[in-house]
Amino acid sequence: MKFAISAMFSGYSPDGWTPCHININDARQFLSQSWAADLAVDETEPGDSEYTYLADEADEFNPHTSPWAACIDITASGMLDRADFYEFCDSFGLIAEDCQTLGTLGGPANPDGLAPDVPMHLESQYLIATVRVTPIPDRGTLTEQNWDRVRGAFLRLFGLYKAPPANGQPGVYANAYRDFRR
Repeated sequence: MKFAISAMFSGYSPDGWTPCHININDARQFLSQSWAADLAVDETEPGDSEYTYLADEADEFNPHTSPWAACIDITASGMLDRADFYEFCDSFGLIAEDCQTLGTLGGPANPDGLAPDVPMHLESQYLIATVRVTPIPDRGTLTEQNWDRVRGAFLRLFGLYKAPPANGQPGVYANAYRDFRR
């Protein structure tokens, strides 16, 4: 199976160490790894991001002091094989969202048209991610009839689910892929 990726990461790098939160420097480093060699990566200049408006909202009296004033956008698109896609998800801590989308227009899966996709997100205070993934089966073609089956399998592996209670503890949200990789 291959995975068509269309992703945009927007954010900044805070001063100092930021445990458990991915920032734009982390994204830049992840996208320079060998597994990302098949992705076309592009980066804007600081302050040219579509999210610089957050600087105005963060500090309405002095927006130039907000870290979002130097926000950077990094886009990445291309096709990844299964092992590289797993590295991509592991690096960013991506989680699939269970929602219907209109699809990706002109993405790597279908450059001339619309391809169905699954949105993914990450949790960070310093980075906004828009990631769209189209799983492409090795056999056959991705049709409207089999999309629900492929999407369901993808969500079972990469989405959150409510784990059953164990040892008297309430159920928690978990991720099957991360449980499998442990």
